[in-house]
Amino acid sequence: MKQAEALAPERFSPTVAGLPLFYNRGTVYEEYARRCADLGQAQLAFHYLDLAQHSLPATRFWELMLLTARVIVLVKAHEVDAGTSLALDLLPELKQKGLQRFLDRLHFVQRSLDQLQQQAARASRSLADALAESASDY
Repeated sequence: MKQAEALAPERFSPTVAGLPLFYNRGTVYEEYARRCADLGQAQLAFHYLDLAQHSLPATRFWELMLLTARVIVLVKAHEVDAGTSLALDLLPELKQKGLQRFLDRLHFVQRSLDQLQQQAARASRSLADALAESASDY
């Protein structure tokens, strides 16, 4: 992480040579937060989201990016209700502003929730079957 921090521009520069730039220390922190969530390190993920918030300009675009990342971290941390509620709050504005990249991330969250549901259903069926087989043991 220290190497990534050293390589990323500390201050936000909206353009380089006239081209839009979306890479800076804040975006590095946001990406790292999502990777920490993938690894099950929710507290560290929230820490990096806080660092990202302090590193990025206070604009609605960056706020929406961080809120979308927060949805991902919440769901990965099994805070499904909080993550879903935040996603539902964000959805109309993301659609209205045409922020497809962030909408794609919410589609990923929805697919993750579907996979969790299927996994829970399989586990529940296995347990129910095992309990039914052992019912005669009582």
